[in-house]
Amino acid sequence: MVLAAGDTLRLDANFVDYAMVAIYFGFVMLIGFAAKRRVSTSIDFFLSGRSLGVFGVILVVVGLFFSPAEELAKSGGIRANLIAGIVMIVVAAVFVAWSLLRPVVVPVDPTPGEP
Repeated sequence: MVLAAGDTLRLDANFVDYAMVAIYFGFVMLIGFAAKRRVSTSIDFFLSGRSLGVFGVILVVVGLFFSPAEELAKSGGIRANLIAGIVMIVVAAVFVAWSLLRPVVVPVDPTPGEP
């Protein structure tokens, strides 16, 4: 969208729009609380359940082979899915390397009665 120099962008939002945003945020919060039970270590948190690389590979494939002209026109000729996928794979590789080179060591509590 291109606006003239003196124009302002006005979004006419009504109750339904705000309700949809509230429902979305509520849904995201529910997912967060459900995922909280499955994440047991900081490595699980950083690696997103070790699925960050999978999402990156999916975006790379979509960006390489399924980028119609309409999507390229919307992004100004940039293959946004390809770039996002490559970035996600690089981030996943950094997290894996970090977890291998500097593993988190959890101290073991001594059992009662032992020194």
